[in-house]
Amino acid sequence: MTTSVAEYDDATVLTVTGYVDRRTAPALGNEIEAVLRDRPSALIIDLSAVVAMVMSAVIAELVQAHQSVVPATTIVVVAAPGTVRILRKVNLDQIFAYPTLDEALASVRPH
Repeated sequence: MTTSVAEYDDATVLTVTGYVDRRTAPALGNEIEAVLRDRPSALIIDLSAVVAMVMSAVIAELVQAHQSVVPATTIVVVAAPGTVRILRKVNLDQIFAYPTLDEALASVRPH
């Protein structure tokens, strides 16, 4: 698993690539925490380039991030349709879930 961080006008985007499993999920959690320390107005976690993942490990990190975030920060996720379906099954899609980065960026722009 590799990650990169990019700044956009309205959000910080953490892009994750490769494989996310029980071994690498804690590193993902650490990366999310590092970005959140800067208190961005929005954090978009882009999982669209993840080749394979153990959903339980990823969900645990996403839930932890959502629970630890300050109220002024919005967290959303970009994920493939199959991943979005799983997030819906565990009711996480109401918090965050977009199929493209453009849609996620649009969701965090001030209206």
